[in-house]
Amino acid sequence: MNAKLAAMESQGKGKIISAPKIATLDNKKALIKQGLRYPYQTVDDGKISKKFEDVTLNLEVTPHVTPDNRISLTVMIKKNDIGDIIGGEQSFMTKEANTELLVNDGETVVIGGIIKSQEDRGSDGIPGLSQIPLLGWFFKAKSNKDSKDELLIFITPRIVQLEQRQIRY
Repeated sequence: MNAKLAAMESQGKGKIISAPKIATLDNKKALIKQGLRYPYQTVDDGKISKKFEDVTLNLEVTPHVTPDNRISLTVMIKKNDIGDIIGGEQSFMTKEANTELLVNDGETVVIGGIIKSQEDRGSDGIPGLSQIPLLGWFFKAKSNKDSKDELLIFITPRIVQLEQRQIRY
C-alpha cells in the first residue's frame, strides 16, 4: 500500500500531508498531535482582543490485540485548519473521523474519506465594448476553475513482539 501511495504522489495525483506513527501498550490510549496555536484578533463591544485557535492534526488510538492476533482499534483523527475570512472574522475548518474497527496485523485499511469539489465559471468584460459581435472577444475574458479536495485516512497497525527474557533463579 505504501508503494501505491508513493507512486500516486510522484505522479501528482495525490499528496501525503502527514504520516504519524505512535506505539502504545495493549488497551492503552495513545495520542500524537502536531500543529500550532494560531493567533487572531476579535472585536467585542469595541474592544480588540487576541484569541488563539489550535490548528493541529491529532491521532488518538486505543488498540487491543485479540486472541487470534488481530487488532481491535478505537480511532479518533481530527484535523483543524485555517479557513477564509468571513464577515471580517477568521474562520476555521475541521475534519474529523471517529471509528472502531478490527484489522489484521500489518494490514492497511482506509477508515474514511472526505471529498469536496468546487467549480467556478465566470466572465468579465468592458461594458458595451464586450457586446460588439466578433470585436467584443478582445474586450472580455472567461474563467473556468475546477478544484477537488479529497482527504483519505489510511491506518496500518502492527503488533510489536518483544523478545522473551529468560528467568534466572
